[in-house]
Amino acid sequence: MTKYQTMKKVAMAAIVANVVASSAITAMPGLTKAAENPATDAGTKAQTMLKAGVVATNLLKNTNFDGIANWTLTGGGQILKLSGPDDNGAYFYEADYKRYSIRAWGNGQVSLGSKGDSNIMGQEVATIPGHTYKLQYKAVTTSGTMYYRVQVYGNGVKLIESSNGAVMTGGYRVSDETTQTLTFKATSTISLFGFGVVGDNHSSGTMRYSNLSLVDVTTIADTTLNALTTQSTTATGTGEPGGTVVIKNAAGTQIGTGTVLANGTYSVAIPKQAYNTNVTATVTALEIPSAASKTVTQAALANTTINPLTTKSTTASGTGEPGATVTFKAGGKDYAATVKADGTWSVAIPKQAKGAAVEATATLNGVSSNKATGTVANGGPTVPTLDNVTNESTKVTGLGDPGNAITVKVTTDGHTISYSGTVGPDGKYSVNIDTPAAGAVVQVVASDGELSSTPVSKTVLDTIAPDAPEVDSVKLNDTTITGKGEPNCDVTVTLPSGGTVAGKTDKDGKFDIAIPKQTVVDKEIKVTLTDAAGNVSDPTTVVVKPNTIANPTISAVTTDDTVVKGTGVAGATVTVKANNMEYTGVVTPEGTYSITIPKQAANSTITASQAKDGVTSETVSTKVIDNRTPSAPVVSPVKDSDTAITGTGTKGDTIQVTTPDGEKHTAVVGDDGKWSVPVPAQEAGAKIDVIAIAPNEKTSSPTEVTVAQTPQTGKITTNDFTVGQDKYIVGTFTGDVKSFRVTIDGKVYTGGSIDTVKGTYTFYALDKATAAGTFKIEGLDKYGNVLDTKTANIVKKSSDNTPGVGTVVADKFVIHQDKSVTGTVTGDVKSIKLVYDGTTYSGGSIVDGKFTFYALDKITDKSKVASIDGYDAKGNKIATSVISLSDANDSGSGIGKGTVTANDFTLSKDSNITGAYTGDVKSIKVRVGDTTYSGGTLTDGNYVFYARDKISSTTQVVFVDGYDAKGNKIATTAVTVKAQGLPVTAGTITPDMFTVATDKTLTASYTGDVKSVVVTINGTKYTGGTVADGKVSFYIGNKIAATDTVTIEAFDAYGRSLQVKNVPVQQNIPVTTGTVTPNTFTTPGDSYLTGTFTGAVKSVIVTINGTDYAGGTVEDGKINFWVGSKISKATDVVTIKGLDAAGKTLDTKTVTIAAAKPEVGTITPADFSFKTSAIKGTYTGNAKSLLVTVNGVALPAGGTVADGNFSYYVGLQNKVAAKTDVVKISLLDKNGLVMDEKTVTIVD
Repeated sequence: MTKYQTMKKVAMAAIVANVVASSAITAMPGLTKAAENPATDAGTKAQTMLKAGVVATNLLKNTNFDGIANWTLTGGGQILKLSGPDDNGAYFYEADYKRYSIRAWGNGQVSLGSKGDSNIMGQEVATIPGHTYKLQYKAVTTSGTMYYRVQVYGNGVKLIESSNGAVMTGGYRVSDETTQTLTFKATSTISLFGFGVVGDNHSSGTMRYSNLSLVDVTTIADTTLNALTTQSTTATGTGEPGGTVVIKNAAGTQIGTGTVLANGTYSVAIPKQAYNTNVTATVTALEIPSAASKTVTQAALANTTINPLTTKSTTASGTGEPGATVTFKAGGKDYAATVKADGTWSVAIPKQAKGAAVEATATLNGVSSNKATGTVANGGPTVPTLDNVTNESTKVTGLGDPGNAITVKVTTDGHTISYSGTVGPDGKYSVNIDTPAAGAVVQVVASDGELSSTPVSKTVLDTIAPDAPEVDSVKLNDTTITGKGEPNCDVTVTLPSGGTVAGKTDKDGKFDIAIPKQTVVDKEIKVTLTDAAGNVSDPTTVVVKPNTIANPTISAVTTDDTVVKGTGVAGATVTVKANNMEYTGVVTPEGTYSITIPKQAANSTITASQAKDGVTSETVSTKVIDNRTPSAPVVSPVKDSDTAITGTGTKGDTIQVTTPDGEKHTAVVGDDGKWSVPVPAQEAGAKIDVIAIAPNEKTSSPTEVTVAQTPQTGKITTNDFTVGQDKYIVGTFTGDVKSFRVTIDGKVYTGGSIDTVKGTYTFYALDKATAAGTFKIEGLDKYGNVLDTKTANIVKKSSDNTPGVGTVVADKFVIHQDKSVTGTVTGDVKSIKLVYDGTTYSGGSIVDGKFTFYALDKITDKSKVASIDGYDAKGNKIATSVISLSDANDSGSGIGKGTVTANDFTLSKDSNITGAYTGDVKSIKVRVGDTTYSGGTLTDGNYVFYARDKISSTTQVVFVDGYDAKGNKIATTAVTVKAQGLPVTAGTITPDMFTVATDKTLTASYTGDVKSVVVTINGTKYTGGTVADGKVSFYIGNKIAATDTVTIEAFDAYGRSLQVKNVPVQQNIPVTTGTVTPNTFTTPGDSYLTGTFTGAVKSVIVTINGTDYAGGTVEDGKINFWVGSKISKATDVVTIKGLDAAGKTLDTKTVTIAAAKPEVGTITPADFSFKTSAIKGTYTGNAKSLLVTVNGVALPAGGTVADGNFSYYVGLQNKVAAKTDVVKISLLDKNGLVMDEKTVTIVD
């Protein structure tokens, strides 16, 4: 037995003795010893649990009584060693006449039995001195007359005992059989609990204990922590008086500690904490912790300041809260900076205007500082820079502050001339000056209106080299060389041997310098001049000549001449060289020569020299004069949608296109003989004159072109029309349908209205469709051409329009066998109509309930839908029957095999489609669009089909179908429809730069009729690529190297070559720069946007109100871009962008748009009579056309305006129909602007 077990036994014996003696236990040494031994496992675990905080945990063990573990049984002053269990499941101890028993029920209940003595069940529990505990239990007598007693001891001293119920023997009580509660404060680390029972007069019986629990109910005050900011150095709050407070940061590091005062408050010193840090204060008392946390908030920020600023400042600075973000506002913009640890901040800013207001505000963790403000002071102008000025300069340039006034002073020999200018918004200035003399002093001063800069000066440099000297000819054996040039210059003569001889020009510029004797002809001598500034002239080279004869002369030569004439030395041989060919003749005794040559091209060079007695003259030359009258240009067909007229002509000729409004548009024929003239789109039927103008200003005869219509397409549907009910024929349309033509009873009507959003139309027919029948409606395009035709019924509505009742049943119809559709009708069916493939046919007959309808020429294709509609006497459709179609040629077994091929069909030349057939082909049909035609002749493998009346356009789609003997279609071929002779085509190709390092695809742009391209690399041809929408894209991969020769060739649809161009190739993309400068554009009036460019600009893009347009001419430093009427008002936003060869944007400028002002002029209309058909009168000024309004409705602008008189056709009582009409006439200038307006007086 251990020491602890011994003490436990003694303590329990004390309880027993106390119970037996019915006296209070005043001393329990065994229990006291146990309380003084804190190292027991039970005690240690209890303390550990309590230190973690008070929780409602039952500290008594095995209160469910799953057996009797953790419990002891004491009787007769000793701990009993039990036997059992017995037959009742109880453990027991018997001695003498006494019996003690315990039975654990396993459900929170235990039965204690006794006989002849008290029986006590006990347990020791680890407790914390000073803590308050609550003990609960319930005692119920289950047999005999029993009493109970509960006691708690600490340090051998009874702390509390049961007090409920009548007191019986030895302090035992009668139980009221309810749950009882005892509350006590522990005085030791081990407390002893005893639950006893005793029978009345020690009789036998049992009592059951249940609901046993022991809970630590000790509490301390809640801990609080007051708010903390980033400036806090003390943590304060409240907690349990006398408790220890510990302050920790979010990382769990202790940052302060202290003790809660008697009044429940604490104050602990801590270091400053960062924003958003979590700080926890924990107060521990009675070994119970209580904690509170706060998140550190941002404290108020230090004041923000701005250091003084001037107009020269490029940095704003000041002070503020370290780590805060400063927002500095100037000129409507924000600039951000961070305050450094030393409390200062700075940020780069553009220079500000004088008096500009600035402000700064710091923000840190959502807290803002004060707003600091300031005003920019004048810092005076920046000292301007001054670029070098030479004796060729016409401007003084440099850099300065935008808006500063610039004063330039040029001082020459004590005389000063002043010039003024202004620094532009880009910080540059350019002041026009008179070209100064070398050595003059140029001074520049900038001023902002208040202060002036320090002057900057430069001396004018001499950069003009002397002109190349004039050197007299040097002949064999000469020992001097003479000539003239700029006075007072050094002369350097470089001899054929490479040696040099020096000399000087005199005050008149002449020089005469001795040289070694020249003994070899055809050797070169070079002479240069060097002025005092060191500028060296270009060299003049002379060749040592033998003693020569005089030069011949050449008379003027034109492109029509075949003889070169001139003068020379009698007897000399004249050599004429033209087009790299030499022709010779001899000078007559009269001193003239005449030599036959072929006709030469304009501007080519012809040279002539003469030789006699071994001495040859120098060569003289002349240019061939263009005396050609150009041929009329070839013009490609023009449609009313075209915005360019194209064709071919002679290289260098100017093509002039005159449109019906009299405007002239020009372009120059390119090297490839092709031209393209931009023009506004013209109306179909308009006549356009095109002429060629040679460089000699001779003009060709005109080529007249009639503007053709642009092909249109469209479809319509229509509904039946009911007389007496409908007002309009209605249906739907698609495509280019603009109006309609309706035929009713042979009468034709035009008109109709369309809804372009819904795709529907209406045609007023109330007064036209008055009787039952059918009508035909045709959809017309804007030109009046028929695009689609449909037929429908006119149904008459009677006063009683109740539809009749009846049926119609159609028999089967066999194509190529039956002539008529037959069937039966019943009821009110009085007439029938055939509907085949959307077309309605009236006719047929009904006799005795049977009908027939001739359809041999109508039903031809079993794949189409056919039906018979039945109508009552009022015209109501009351029945319909679908016709079952078959083809007699389908009968029999097997489908034949064969082919058909077709030759090309040439419009206006061929009458027949011809071709060949093979195999089982026995008949053919021709399909033109949606129409199929039967016929043709087949003989010996060839066929002929008359189609001259069926094919009228190259846009039609034509097929030939071959059929076997059974009518099965077994072969098909397309027919190519061509215009007579291949059309004239034209087009250009412009390849883009190909960069080897980055490109895999070769790209180009094209114009005109280009349909395909071929790329050639070092002689190897590649076909393919995509040619669409003016762009070519050709994947080439790694086939091209920087040194390769690459070309791209453009072909038309007929495989004819249109143009070949070299593809520029570079290894890497070069760095490019350039500028564009647009001129002011006036609208209306200007059709071209013009300007200049510099640097690597190769193309431009013009953007008009957000829409980009590419094109124009960019060459020789000038930009010319056709915009037509795209810019129509002064408020249009227009920019022009300059691009390099790679498409990179180099510069973008805004185009200034100016509104045109009308020309000055007046109009005076004569009185108008209904006996006349035109408004006439007189006008003044540069007028172009007229505009007439009748009752506020404007008629088309036009009329005749010439030689001060005008006329505008209005017809006889047509457009002006009544004397009450209000008629006004306006005089328009070339831009359509109103010059003058008058009211026309109507006299009858």
